[in-house]
Amino acid sequence: MNFIRRAMPVEAFVFTRDSEITGPEWFGNLLNSEKAYIDRAIIDGQSKVYGCTIRAPACTYKAKLGDYIILDDTGNVCVCKKYRFKKEYEKG
Repeated sequence: MNFIRRAMPVEAFVFTRDSEITGPEWFGNLLNSEKAYIDRAIIDGQSKVYGCTIRAPACTYKAKLGDYIILDDTGNVCVCKKYRFKKEYEKG
């Protein structure tokens, strides 16, 4: 059997240390509703961001710095590694 990936518009951004402040509004809403939270570690007495955890109905996603966080047209959120995102998505 052959399959073709269905093209669907998505919103996405690269997760960085300051995505809590500079990320899109929908990501801020996820953080405020506690469906996502920023992963931090204390290193040399300072709090360092190293990732993000997103709780979805089907599973829990872990994003690391540099990963793409994606919101699809149905409202589902997922995480995609940079190399895979570049292969599967193009600017629309």
